[in-house]
Amino acid sequence: MGPQMLKLKSISNFGVVLIEFGNPVKVPAEYLKARSLLGSAKKALAVLVKSNSGAEDGKSVNFEWDIAEFTEKQLKLQLTFEDANGVSVGVSPEILIVQVVEPSVFADSSGQLPVNFVTAQEIPRQI
Repeated sequence: MGPQMLKLKSISNFGVVLIEFGNPVKVPAEYLKARSLLGSAKKALAVLVKSNSGAEDGKSVNFEWDIAEFTEKQLKLQLTFEDANGVSVGVSPEILIVQVVEPSVFADSSGQLPVNFVTAQEIPRQI
């Protein structure tokens, strides 16, 4: 197997983000037993929203995010925007940026880690 690959598969109009793993991930048993322990997996990611129209408009998007599901095949994030109706309403939609800052959390069954994983995708208009 090659290095572990992660792919930002989709972002829904309801703020659900799906990230797929190229190889199955060893999900620690404690994550499966207690949803409250997903917080430690959350620390393994940096999630940012950037205005695609540039900094000159001064627009910022206030949001929170959480891990909704963590399985061997995918990671599901839930974005909650302070003003969902104001997200990606202009000509230039906002951009979601996801970066792995603690690769060991996403090691595959052979121990391969994601390397320098940063991905970005336009956020669709939110409902």
